[in-house]
Amino acid sequence: MCAPLARGSHYQKPSTYPGNKHWRLKDHVQPRRFIAFDFDGFADPDAFQATLAHLARYRSFFYTTASHSPQAPRARAILEVNRPVDRDEAIRLCESLQSDMRRALGPDAILFDDSVYRGEQPVYTPVATSETFHFAGACVDADQWLTSSPAPDQVPPQFAAAISSELTMGIAPAFVVPDQITDGEGREGFILQYAGHLRGKGLDQAAVDQIALDYNRCHILPPLPEDVVIDRARRYQAPALVIAANNAEHWPEPQEIQATLPAVPAFDARMLPPIFREWVTDIAERMQCPVDFLAVGAMVAAGSVVGNRMGIQPKHLDTGWVEVPNLWGAIVGRPGVMKSPALAQVHAPLKRLERQAQAAFAVTHAQHQIAKMQHEASMKQIEASIKKGAAVLPGQLPVCPDEPQPKRHLINDATYQKIGQVLSGNPHGLMVFQDELSGLLMRLDSSGQESSRAFFLEAWDGKQSYTFDRIERGTVSIPRLCFSVMGGLQPSKLREYLRSAVFGGKGDDGLAQRLQMLVYPDIAPAWTHVDRQPNLAAAQAAENAFDRLSSIESEAIGANVPLGDGVPALHFDEDAQRLFDQWWFQLENNLRRGDRHPALESHISKYRKLVPALALLDHLIVGQTGNVKVASLKRAIAWQRFLLAHAHRCYACVTSATMDSAKALSNHIQRAALSDGFTIREVYRHNWSMLSNVKEVTEAAEVLVDFGWLRPIHDKRQDSTDGRPTVRYYINPRLKRAA
Repeated sequence: MCAPLARGSHYQKPSTYPGNKHWRLKDHVQPRRFIAFDFDGFADPDAFQATLAHLARYRSFFYTTASHSPQAPRARAILEVNRPVDRDEAIRLCESLQSDMRRALGPDAILFDDSVYRGEQPVYTPVATSETFHFAGACVDADQWLTSSPAPDQVPPQFAAAISSELTMGIAPAFVVPDQITDGEGREGFILQYAGHLRGKGLDQAAVDQIALDYNRCHILPPLPEDVVIDRARRYQAPALVIAANNAEHWPEPQEIQATLPAVPAFDARMLPPIFREWVTDIAERMQCPVDFLAVGAMVAAGSVVGNRMGIQPKHLDTGWVEVPNLWGAIVGRPGVMKSPALAQVHAPLKRLERQAQAAFAVTHAQHQIAKMQHEASMKQIEASIKKGAAVLPGQLPVCPDEPQPKRHLINDATYQKIGQVLSGNPHGLMVFQDELSGLLMRLDSSGQESSRAFFLEAWDGKQSYTFDRIERGTVSIPRLCFSVMGGLQPSKLREYLRSAVFGGKGDDGLAQRLQMLVYPDIAPAWTHVDRQPNLAAAQAAENAFDRLSSIESEAIGANVPLGDGVPALHFDEDAQRLFDQWWFQLENNLRRGDRHPALESHISKYRKLVPALALLDHLIVGQTGNVKVASLKRAIAWQRFLLAHAHRCYACVTSATMDSAKALSNHIQRAALSDGFTIREVYRHNWSMLSNVKEVTEAAEVLVDFGWLRPIHDKRQDSTDGRPTVRYYINPRLKRAA
């Protein structure tokens, strides 16, 4: 995050960055009511604790960084200010508080990174592993701190003489050294330029440091903190820094980078109904793709065929709770891991049903056309009789034949109004499938799609009626709004979508949590060439199961048919009911612990539908009749435990993106894909996974700097036109030696 930014032109590089936007430039910085501190290190763990105690007096938020450890603490802090402060005020305010902390805790207690004092400088927010501390003290009193700056130190005569000599002799006649610089006239910028000028005249860095400190004491009002002067005086000593960067003695031991995504278990084919096992595992072996993709796709497709034509009553006596198996699912994987081909394979039986329905509708439509012509002919005869004076009673008028609706099983791309129209003739439901599910989800998030989003939210229940009333289309009634949803997602798209569910936003309404059949499996590191005939017997058995599900009759399998418009439902048998009650008891009590993020808690709460629906679906796929058996319920509970691990991974990817990008960058460094002195641009131009834009690469590089893998060096020689030097990253020589 950074300070608010006004819209305007990129006055430094207008041709490279055209248009009026919120450019992160100092002239666009707006007043803000917070200041930030970046603590790059502490003298010891006691200094870290003392800093916590010191900041507790302010209304503030303190958190550790990705590289923090108990032995080597690293942290940042955000402090609330009692009034808005502009950019220059914020810098002075931070400098005053920094001086106060040094006086209170010791001059060497904290290593400050003062670049975050500038409003345009971004401050990185907590990562998944951060420890956070909230303090409810007083807001920082801006006026008090801004009017109580410490008086400049007295300058010893020998230093004054040294400065006077430098000024009067004029080491470089073309470089003007002002007699005095006050706050607001570019104190830090002048120290940068002055140090470069002195180095250009051949002075060593020690002499440059001393002259800069002396000038600061005598001629800058108020004087800058000495550490700021030293930092600016040394910032662009690129040749010396590069030499040091290649000396292993100047580097720490690099810390191991661990990817932060939680582990997920390998898929156990025994969770599938027996009739699907050989079919799914055969495809997975031949395609060399995760079996998770195929298993989820097959179960969601089968659930869409059943829809709401059959339900299950989870309680033994309470008829008010019925669930139907219209499952929603998504498979997550980076591009190229066979998501689309996998789903195409297991959706083949569903597409076959769709083709059969279209062929059957051609005959139905022809019969309807004949009935329409017969109706028109009868109406003409009655009209002729009326003209001759014959009396015609209302009951003698022929009934106009209704327009037939084709039976549908699959929709790929349609507006919610069109889906509703299709469902009016297919009240048992169908499957909404999109190869890239992010397109549908982002569309539902967009402005003006509130009605569409509400339509999808209600369809997940599968049992409620829905009516469209439109002036042009008239009234469209759906007896029970029901459909399944299925598609693929890339990790970056999943992260974007779940972010609003995790942090609050448009996505915080439960739509994301309805994707219960959500899997994000590991990809096997080794590929095996497999070339053999498909298991045709297993594929035929799966097709037969889909055919049976599409024509299932409630009476034939022993379902209770309720009075009125209810859904026919099965029960659990005695053993299954006992097991379900035990599982449900544990679920509800775990939910009430309140130790999970609300978004994940909402996801888990929907297991109340998932488990009984999966048990029913398994029972029907197997071909059982009567009450649902305990074997089907056990497989459903195994699914729930498996999917819970994947849910943890999917929701964790929102907060762990930076560490995952850092892990990816470390892998490229280890395989020597990057050389010493690389830039951010050189990395993202490769378009590597999790490193495809400036933000991802910059955050990953910051983590590797914290972990001792990289060292940034500002190379002003590469770009001196706009005052912003190129940052080059040098690799820890210990890594090269280990390789």
